[in-house]
Amino acid sequence: MLKNSVVEYTLARHVISSQKRPIASDKLFTHSPLVVMNGFNDDASKRHLLLAQNYIQNMFPSVNVDTIQLTNLKRCVMLHYNEETDTIEWRHYAVRVVPAGLNKSTMKIVDAQRKMSKEPPDLSRYKDISDYILNAGNLSESEFEGDQEQVELPQDVSKDTGCRRGETSNVRLYEIGPRLTLQLLKIEEGVDDGEVLYHKFVKKDVKELIELKKALPKKKRMKKKMEQQNEHRVIQRLKAVKESQDYQKTKEKEMINELARRQAAVMGEEITTNDKMQQGNEQKDEDGQGHDEQEQGQRKWRRGGQKRKTEENGRGKFKKPMKRARHK
Repeated sequence: MLKNSVVEYTLARHVISSQKRPIASDKLFTHSPLVVMNGFNDDASKRHLLLAQNYIQNMFPSVNVDTIQLTNLKRCVMLHYNEETDTIEWRHYAVRVVPAGLNKSTMKIVDAQRKMSKEPPDLSRYKDISDYILNAGNLSESEFEGDQEQVELPQDVSKDTGCRRGETSNVRLYEIGPRLTLQLLKIEEGVDDGEVLYHKFVKKDVKELIELKKALPKKKRMKKKMEQQNEHRVIQRLKAVKESQDYQKTKEKEMINELARRQAAVMGEEITTNDKMQQGNEQKDEDGQGHDEQEQGQRKWRRGGQKRKTEENGRGKFKKPMKRARHK
């Protein structure tokens, strides 16, 4: 584990805001960056720099130079060890490849020809095409003020921009930040539990290192024991908190029940009288309901008797008269 002190830093937004044409896109972060380190292997006596170099390299995914696709290289992280100030400088760049030997005016015409979505430049203000191409206001590729390197591409990078295999192109670096200047203070094995491999301000001789190595296992055992004791204390505290919460809940329930009993004892007479009145009303309702049912039964019986009488009277009214026998 490396422990550093931050000497200087600049945020990424401050770096981008200081540029005239910043490059900021989410596509830059779809692939891991290329890590370039300088100045870590100059002095063999400084073994802590080798440890720092291995540590930083393992922070990023490994890159196979033989099988990598150049189209996936969008970013570059550069680290430089400054021996005079004993600091490590971090820089973060975006990588862009453009064709060499073409100025801005010519690139606009070429892009308009390759990409139908782009409109061609307006040449109505110029008398001749040479006036447009030789315009002093257009920046040429060789006059680029940033960091760039002219190389011959071993692979196709972008067919739309003309960066193809075997053609000469310029590789440009646009800083996207952040900037860091770090000073290495301490290198420790593991995470706060191992041997101290390097310390900037504390130096140990051979005897002290041997004693520290002998005491290291005991120190680890003590640390493990302390961790177990702390875990046991935390568990006990959690149990105590839970028990206290349960005890408070039971106490609250008992208090609520006691208050309910006292209220029932104070309001007992009124409750009994109200209950009696309610029972009497219920009895009256039941009696009234029975009386109504009896009256309904009597009415039905009366209606049935009247109906029978009307039927009998009807039969007698429409009954044919009997013929009397004639005496000869």
